[in-house]
Amino acid sequence: MKPVGGRGDAPSGGSTIETALVLALEAAHAGALTRGAAIRALTEGPAALLGEQHRGIVEGRSAYLTIVEMGAFWTPGAASLLSADRASPNLGLPLRAEVLATTVRGRVAYRRAEAMPSP
Repeated sequence: MKPVGGRGDAPSGGSTIETALVLALEAAHAGALTRGAAIRALTEGPAALLGEQHRGIVEGRSAYLTIVEMGAFWTPGAASLLSADRASPNLGLPLRAEVLATTVRGRVAYRRAEAMPSP
């Protein structure tokens, strides 16, 4: 793929979903926005784009949750990304938080193997 934007090593279509939340939290840590605004941008924002209302955590409804370990240093590398396209403009960028697990519709969709025991 042809590189785009300001980073010559980032092909168009590069994977960013695996680092989006952690990068938003990095921006909050740097004071660019609040932690709440960072989280809303990745929850309420996409829901609004789809014409849906973000309702948060509601008893009796399926959960979509992400568990993040703040202060866990992580540097994304091609081998650590799970996306089919392991190119990312964020490879090699030290980050101060790491996703431990994600649930979709109440079921674990991702769990960092060494982070959490199996259910």
